[in-house]
Amino acid sequence: MTPAVVFDTFPPSSEASDVLAPVPGLAFSLAAVTLGEAPSARLEAARSGGNLTEARLIEIAAEVGLEAAARFLLSILETEATLERCELSPLQYLTEPQLIASAAKLLDVSKIGVCPAAPETELAYPLRPSLSRLFSVSWISKSRARRRPAQITI
Repeated sequence: MTPAVVFDTFPPSSEASDVLAPVPGLAFSLAAVTLGEAPSARLEAARSGGNLTEARLIEIAAEVGLEAAARFLLSILETEATLERCELSPLQYLTEPQLIASAAKLLDVSKIGVCPAAPETELAYPLRPSLSRLFSVSWISKSRARRRPAQITI
């Protein structure tokens, strides 16, 4: 298994922010995580060989691994966002092929061996290797009112 990640943060003026940022904010971050080619190939072999139990076990282990990678990246982004007096929106996995293609190009996911799947491919998630995910989070300014307790004059 060769897990890898790539991520970057973009300003709201980026051409892609309108479609890739979950909500309008001061910036947005894109990230790609993958477990690599070997687990993806093993999953596909188990499915095509009719070994549904093995396939299901690989799927469960893969989802745990992908979620752990996403949480790791979110902790890095949260640290950076806090320094900028921002908070992150909820994570949004990209699922539509057009959004995945845009984000993959913007991030250059080929650096970690990932690419969008061919449009005619019937996949649960349209990336190769199949055990890869793309997600986005927005950076939202913390309001001054929430940072300071209200002062009451008597």
